[in-house]
Amino acid sequence: MALRKLELEVPEDLLAILGKTSKDVRTEALERLVLSLVRESEITASKGAELLGIPYRTMLELMAAHDVPLLRLSAEEVAQDVKTLNKLLG
Repeated sequence: MALRKLELEVPEDLLAILGKTSKDVRTEALERLVLSLVRESEITASKGAELLGIPYRTMLELMAAHDVPLLRLSAEEVAQDVKTLNKLLG
């Protein structure tokens, strides 16, 4: 995967408040960006794992830690699924 370097200036005070290194902040920012895209269904969890360079299982754990659902179903979709299950189960 091709990478593009982006520079981000962060106030030293912010790093001090966070109590993290620049590398840690970079990693966390990238994770949160990817998680945001997954949450909004812009990318899949597997694509997120690929972008972060982590195993899929680790991505699922990261999503769970940040309350990012694996599936986003509307109330109507859930109701339809329940109807279908009830028909199948007779």
